[in-house]
Amino acid sequence: MAPQVPGLVPDQTPSMGGIPDIALGVPVDAFGGAVGHALSGLGHDIEGASDKIWAQAMNMQSLQNETEAKSADADYMMKAGMLHANFNAKEGANASPKALQAHIQELQDLRVKTRGGLSNPMAQKMFDGSSLSFMGRTIFNAAGHAAQQGKVAANNASTARVQATQEAIEASPTDDVTFQRGKRAIESEIDSQGKNAGWLPEQTEETKKRKVSETIAKQTASLARTDAIGAQKKYEQAEEMFRKVLVGDPQNANVLNYLGYMLADRGMRLDEALNMIKKAVDLDPANGAYLDSLGWAYYKLGKYDLAEDTLMKASQRIGTDPTVQDHLGDLYQKTGRLKLAAAHWERALLEWNKTVAAEVDQNDVARVQKKLESAKMKLAREDSQNK
Repeated sequence: MAPQVPGLVPDQTPSMGGIPDIALGVPVDAFGGAVGHALSGLGHDIEGASDKIWAQAMNMQSLQNETEAKSADADYMMKAGMLHANFNAKEGANASPKALQAHIQELQDLRVKTRGGLSNPMAQKMFDGSSLSFMGRTIFNAAGHAAQQGKVAANNASTARVQATQEAIEASPTDDVTFQRGKRAIESEIDSQGKNAGWLPEQTEETKKRKVSETIAKQTASLARTDAIGAQKKYEQAEEMFRKVLVGDPQNANVLNYLGYMLADRGMRLDEALNMIKKAVDLDPANGAYLDSLGWAYYKLGKYDLAEDTLMKASQRIGTDPTVQDHLGDLYQKTGRLKLAAAHWERALLEWNKTVAAEVDQNDVARVQKKLESAKMKLAREDSQNK
């Protein structure tokens, strides 16, 4: 018999009818419905959180792409700017259309290389928007520079051809055929220069007159060494041309100097010559050639103190010009300072020796050489007499 615990002994006989019904205060399906609702709400919460996480991830990636694109764009702008600065520093033929094409290619190559370093297509697309715009502006500016320098190169070449033509005329001063052909060639070159530079028609015409006048002056100076009568006719023709230029352009310092020096060198109308050269110097005070002309005009007028002062200023600016040294030599000889005269004539010969032979007038060299030898002989005699 099993032991019994007081108070826990059953006092009723177990029913044989099964488990009795349990009465609840809520519908039986309430438990399942509440769980369903709870799970449904949890699904909505998870779906909303997922959308927010996705949106946040997209925003972070967009920010990363934008930062990466901006960094690449800054790097491209800096490097492309350096390439562009190098191209803009080129002048004349060095900035030719071929050089421009090479510059465009290097800008494009740099852009492609920079773009390839980006991590994804979206960052590359952002980079394209800014870098293509910058590259377009850079190429536009480079094209403008190349066009301008193309004109400069063309004008430089034209100027060189004008100078070569003048030298050919100067070398054959009695050949009228050479002069006429050269004159037409010079006028044609000036027309081209005017077109490239955008000159007004009046400016082009005045420039042609001035260049032809210069050419006649060079021809006349060359002719004077061998044919005084022929030179006189040329001088008259040159003076007429110079005066025509001055009517249209009275402030043309170059022509004022040419005409003034031409008159002074020949000892003609010295006061008028002096005034013309003074005006040229007033217009361009630092021009050594004009100062030399002024000093020579003073010398011709016998104003030796003014001549020395002015010729020394010219020598300070263009001391390598043999003509200035020759003029100083003549001045010092005239004022009884033969040693100084000899020193300056020697300097003139030294400077001529440094010059390209084709540009040196051997008649001038011979003339100065003769003056120097004469001075040395005289100085030697004076030294022997003083001993």
